Amino acid sequence: MTKDYITISAGTGFILQLPFADNGVVSYKRPYLVIGEENNFLLLLNVSSTKGKEHKLLFDSNEEIVKYKPPFIFKSFVKLDALYKVEKCPTLFKFILSKGQSLAVDELDRITVLYANYAENNKVIEAVVTKEELDNYQSI
Repeated sequence: MTKDYITISAGTGFILQLPFADNGVVSYKRPYLVIGEENNFLLLLNVSSTKGKEHKLLFDSNEEIVKYKPPFIFKSFVKLDALYKVEKCPTLFKFILSKGQSLAVDELDRITVLYANYAENNKVIEAVVTKEELDNYQSI
């Protein structure tokens, strides 16, 4: 999936308004990291700033993103206990972070392995978001 020179692939960051994987309602946009693809869906993990939440790095379900910039601006961590499956669509191009610059390959590989290990041994909540739902959430 490309638009001009920007490619959406693993390592791409987004700022999106999506419901929490546990069905909670979100009224603001949050950062996400693409960790892969499945059929016509991107697989995303929720990203959060560590500022004021350093204690959350002690949770097994959270992992600090050491080389966070790009695509993220702030020191951040990724949440391994929820996977967002977002259908590929043109709307996504409006919400790409850092002009499409990806997370460093070695950092992406590290996070992907950590996610796979976490998912193998723990419950991961999955949220599926169709392109129609994505459009609706972004217009809220």
